Amino acid sequence: MTRLLPFRSKRFASTCLALLGTLSVLGADAARAGSRPDAAVRDATQQYATTGKAPVIERSDSVVYPFGESQPVLQCTPLRACDVELEAGEVVHGVALGDTERWISSPLYSGDPDALVPHVVVKPRDYGITTNMIVTTTRRTYHLNLVAPAKGKTDETDGAYLRRVRFYYPGDVVEQWSDAAQLEATRANRQSEATIASLTGAMNPGRMNFDYALSGGHFTGFRPTTIFDDGHHTYIQLPAGAAAVDAPAFLARTQSGEEAILNYRMNASWIIVDGLFERGELVAGVGRSRKAVKITNRGFARVTTGSR
Repeated sequence: MTRLLPFRSKRFASTCLALLGTLSVLGADAARAGSRPDAAVRDATQQYATTGKAPVIERSDSVVYPFGESQPVLQCTPLRACDVELEAGEVVHGVALGDTERWISSPLYSGDPDALVPHVVVKPRDYGITTNMIVTTTRRTYHLNLVAPAKGKTDETDGAYLRRVRFYYPGDVVEQWSDAAQLEATRANRQSEATIASLTGAMNPGRMNFDYALSGGHFTGFRPTTIFDDGHHTYIQLPAGAAAVDAPAFLARTQSGEEAILNYRMNASWIIVDGLFERGELVAGVGRSRKAVKITNRGFARVTTGSR
């Protein structure tokens, strides 16, 4: 059975939450770690991406540490071989022990020849001793504390003997998410620029109204970045990526607050409303999860009276 142990993260890794639903990168990360895609690793990486806290994952046969976010500790006893499993595809450059007289280390490899999983096997020669170990690879440097409990405290059921330590790499995954988010934002911006060019090319600049105000929704992912109308249609631009992940519904409101029916459609990151409105809302979710951004057309009276 797997359970998560909380650990205070040393840093907060920001990422694009819009990409959290795309978890194939986690499967690739788990595959590099030498196992099938792992639900516990996936959940722990999501937790790191959203909170900056990377938990230690404890299992019946091993402990999985978030690389760079906690201090790995390997507890081993004489006459036992303990395993430090690294990331598949890494090549071990060297292993340095703080105490080479009473500790022994040996590098080993397992798995597919095209994606070998490196291991460092560690054995203490005595009880009641501690030291540290540094492992350098082609990708990173690992720092571990090694502990051999005092004699008489070696019952495997009391946690004194930990035969296997593994790692997952939340920082690497979040960085991949961030890179993917930047690529998506660039693509969306280019598409948006092309869209607005096609939308405004035939417009009469003298009839364009940008006099709109927003209220609420500061912490939503869909607060508009641009709103204008051409006297016939209203154009609402959402932040990059919002249309694909957190697309809101548009509601027009009368002065009394009742819902007015106006057709609208999505074009890239734009909501294009067929008509003008004095008040409107972008809404997503229901109940306590409901989020809304209110839109006021301050130029509505000028448009409808034909004074513009």
